[in-house]
Amino acid sequence: MTNEISIAIIEPFKKHFRAGVYRSLVVLVVGAILCPKSRTISRCLRVLGLQENQNYRRYYYALSQAKWSCIALSQSLLKMLIPYAQSGDSVLRFNLDDTLVRRSGKQIKLKGKHHDAVRSRGRYKVISLGIRWLSLQLNCKFPWSTRYWSLPIMTVPCPSATTCEKEKLSYRSFCALSKLFFRLLRRWLPEQQIEVLADNGFQTAELYLLAHQLNIRLITRSRADICLYDQAPTELPKGRRGPKPKKGARQSTLAYRFENNLLEFVSTSLLWYKHDVIDIEYATGTALWHRDGVLPIPVRWFLVTSPDKRFKPSYFTATCFDGLDPQTILQSYRHRWNCEVTFQDLRFSLGLETQRHWSVKAINRITPLIFGLYSIVCLFIADLNLSTVPRYQAAWYPASRKSDACFNDILACARNYLWDYIFELADSRSSTQFRLIPLRLFHSFKNALAFAA
Repeated sequence: MTNEISIAIIEPFKKHFRAGVYRSLVVLVVGAILCPKSRTISRCLRVLGLQENQNYRRYYYALSQAKWSCIALSQSLLKMLIPYAQSGDSVLRFNLDDTLVRRSGKQIKLKGKHHDAVRSRGRYKVISLGIRWLSLQLNCKFPWSTRYWSLPIMTVPCPSATTCEKEKLSYRSFCALSKLFFRLLRRWLPEQQIEVLADNGFQTAELYLLAHQLNIRLITRSRADICLYDQAPTELPKGRRGPKPKKGARQSTLAYRFENNLLEFVSTSLLWYKHDVIDIEYATGTALWHRDGVLPIPVRWFLVTSPDKRFKPSYFTATCFDGLDPQTILQSYRHRWNCEVTFQDLRFSLGLETQRHWSVKAINRITPLIFGLYSIVCLFIADLNLSTVPRYQAAWYPASRKSDACFNDILACARNYLWDYIFELADSRSSTQFRLIPLRLFHSFKNALAFAA
C-alpha cells in the first residue's frame, strides 16, 4: 500500500532522483509528516506499518549514499514558492539567519560549542554543543493566514573554525556562505527584484559590496559606530596629482550625533507585530560605508527611536535603496522576525533536534530536508485551495484568541488528509459510516497514537 502513496506537490522533485531513491524518499516524507514524535528513519517507517520490511536498508541508502544535489532541490523549491511570495511591489523578500541544532556524540564531526540564543536570557549566556546552520528563507503569504510565513529554501552547516581545523575540513564563514546564497539567487532570478533581511551579524562590508554589485537590496541592523563617509568630490583641486579619491571626509558616528542632538527626526506610524500600529521617530541619510580592503559602498542609514521609550534606539543600514522612501524600507524589516517562528516550529513540530544519524554526508542532507519539509507541508495545504484551516479549538479556547492558523494546525490538516487518503486505498467506499483498515496499518496507527508525546 505504501508504494501507492504519492503527494502531487513532490512530483517536481522527481527529476532529481533515480526511480528507486525517489520512491524511498516519498515514503520517508509521508512518514515524517505523520510521525508524532522524533523524526528518525525507523519511526517514519513504523508509522506506515513498515517495521517488518526486510529491505529497510534502502531508506538509509537514499539519504546517506545515493547521489543527488541539495542545491538542485532548492532551485525547484524556490520556483514552487514564488507564486505565493509576490508582494504588491513585485519584490521577493528573503530572510537570512542562523540557528543552532543541539547535537552531541563522539561520532558527530561537525559539532562544536556555540552561543545558544534560544536558551540565553539577557546577560545570562548559554553555550551549547551542536551544529550551527545558515538558512535562507522566502517570505510567503497564504489565504489562511494574515501574516507572512518564512519558508526555508536553502540550509547549509556552518561549523566553527576550531571544528574545521580539528576535523580537517575547509572553513567557510557566515559571510562566505551568504555570498554563495546571493550568487545563486541572482543566477536563478536574473531579472527579479530581490530583498534580503538579516540581523547585525551579517553586516559585513564584503557582503554589502556583493549585494550592491548584484543589485540585491540588503537590509540589516547596524552598529552605532559604523564608519560613514561623504561622497567623493567630483573634481580634484587644481595642481593635485594622483588617483581620484573614492570617498570624501569621515562623518561623525551615529551614536555621537544622537547623543549630541545633531539629527533631525521624522515622526510616523508603522504597522508592527500582531497588526499593532506604533509611533516611531526616525532619522535617515545616505553615505559611503568603507572598511579597509573593500571599496566604499553607498548605503542609507536609519536611527529609529520610540517616543514612549518602547524600545532602545535601533540602527539600520540598507543598500540598493534607489526609488524607495525610508518608511517602506523600515516597514520591510518587520518581516525578518518570521524566521524565528520557523525555527521554533521546526524544533517542536518537526523534531529538528531528534535526529540520530552521525555521518557527515547524512548530516549535510537530512537537516536541510527537514527544513525543506516545513515548506513542503505549507505548499501541500496551499495546493488544496483552502480559504481557512481547521484549528485546534475547544469551548474553553475561544476562536478570537487564535485568529491565525499556526504550523501545528497546518501539520494536523496535512496529517488528516494523508490518513484519509491512505484509508481510502482500502475498498470501503460502499459504506459512508465505516472504513476498512488493513490490520497492519491499524496497529501502526494505534501505536503511533499510544506513543505520541
